[in-house]
Amino acid sequence: MPSKTLPKADDKAKIKKALPSSQNKIHTATVARLYVAYPDPAVWNYTGIMGALAFVGDKATGSYFFRIVDLNGSDGIIWEQELYEGFQYVDERPFFHTFALENCSAAFSFADEHEAKVFYKKVSKREESGKLKTKSGLFFTQSRSSGKKAKGKFDKSMISGPSDFRHVGHIGFDPDTGFSTENIDPEWTKLFDQLGQLGISKEQLADKETQKFIFQYVQDRGGPGAAPGTSTASKPAASAVNNTPAPPGTCLYQ
Repeated sequence: MPSKTLPKADDKAKIKKALPSSQNKIHTATVARLYVAYPDPAVWNYTGIMGALAFVGDKATGSYFFRIVDLNGSDGIIWEQELYEGFQYVDERPFFHTFALENCSAAFSFADEHEAKVFYKKVSKREESGKLKTKSGLFFTQSRSSGKKAKGKFDKSMISGPSDFRHVGHIGFDPDTGFSTENIDPEWTKLFDQLGQLGISKEQLADKETQKFIFQYVQDRGGPGAAPGTSTASKPAASAVNNTPAPPGTCLYQ
């Protein structure tokens, strides 16, 4: 059945350009707005992000993603979220679906209830459509403009969140000499291995500015020596899903 919300050839062209079939398997797409329960967890706030919401399988990472494509301009992918292990997706209303981000609850408000139903079914049945290989530990995203691994430049967009650093052991770091990798904790070894898979070479990891960035990024998320319960995990607590605000009584598009 043709999409009611994406009937224009121009819209379809923008989606195909932003999500080429060589890199993405598009399971379904429709128009939606993104809401978050932030900063007040009891109130839904519109983020200003709206576009073609696609549920895709990323052929490079083997993971499932929500990706929103800009339809009003030519910005391509303007928001994305990887479906982490244990991801819960709830249809609070026929037009309003909720899920948990790292720091707050989020929701999609759909323009069409039938397409929202199809979207929910695709997400709920994702494992039946062919299980994709998943990565544990860190969730990585690739360059949004080309889909190719970024080379020669280390960017924080390559790391969208460490899974858990509560039990990571000490790793030496000195602003002048860089990392000390003697007796390195296995979790740090995994981190460097995954950075290598993204195309970050040993030479780049030896760069002091790159090392400072990695070290500070991990520290900001409850890095080495953090007390249990103080780290920020990519997989949010179940309460983040269960304690979402009550959905609006009518479609947010009305």
